[in-house]
Amino acid sequence: MKNISRRKQFSLFAFCCLISFVFLISQGLYAQEEAAEHNSEHSTEKATEQSANQNAGQEDTGQDIYSQDIKPLTTRECARCHYSVYMSIKKGKGAHKKDCTFCHKTYHSFQRGLTWDERVPHCQNCHDLPHGDSKEMKQCLKCHTNAHAPLASLDMKSIEPFCTTCHSQQAKEIKDYPSAHSAVNCSVCHHDTHGYRPLCTECHDKPHTKFIDNASCMACHNPHMPTNINYGTDVPNEVCAGCHPDPVERMKSTSAAHGRLKCVFCHAEKHGNIPTCQSCHSIPHAKKMIEKFGDCSKCHGNPHDLNMKK
Repeated sequence: MKNISRRKQFSLFAFCCLISFVFLISQGLYAQEEAAEHNSEHSTEKATEQSANQNAGQEDTGQDIYSQDIKPLTTRECARCHYSVYMSIKKGKGAHKKDCTFCHKTYHSFQRGLTWDERVPHCQNCHDLPHGDSKEMKQCLKCHTNAHAPLASLDMKSIEPFCTTCHSQQAKEIKDYPSAHSAVNCSVCHHDTHGYRPLCTECHDKPHTKFIDNASCMACHNPHMPTNINYGTDVPNEVCAGCHPDPVERMKSTSAAHGRLKCVFCHAEKHGNIPTCQSCHSIPHAKKMIEKFGDCSKCHGNPHDLNMKK
């Protein structure tokens, strides 16, 4: 029994020794891994530091940076810092989509003695004085509030006092031919942005003919003098029927030659033009007959259907 007990004690002792041995080996391996990782990090830091020290006077090529030819900033490089400016030019309309240095000959200069005009390019360098040389027209940024997007930054309400400076012809038309259009400000129609042209139906929601587009309205009505109606020779009778339904219906119902004509054949060029019969028919009857009856319509009736009176 004593021998058996000793054997068990020896086995337990041997097992404990084995566990301790395995533990010591694992600790040693872990310490080696940590040391290797530390050495690797130290080597990386040292390499980075050496690279930084080297690049302080050299580019990646290994050449001395001050012996190299350095090019000015490109537009792409400018955009990285001046991103909002870049985006306003990109989204805006106009001809300002050029390299930054096209306008900014001098930039990032804090040299004493330089004036604002010397630091920042002036509009007149390229555009001269497109709107005249008056004091107001020389202050470009009053209307074009963003020099990088001069068209997109035009605010209609702020520039309204100056509309007639550039659009003198339209101003004259509105003044010379009074209408309901004369009673409203420019920004009522040309709202939102400069150059905006509204549909006629924004105000005239029930036009006298079927609305197709603005061009169909403007075939007769100049928007700045709408009551001065002028037109060409190809206006269809249906357009006239919107305001003059009776004459057009008479022309449709007659077999006379007048029924095959366009309204604008007789009422040519200008609205309200009423020609004499003689302009087409000269003097078709004897002089005494004309003197006796006078007006042609006394016999021929309404000129649109020529319903002869008996």
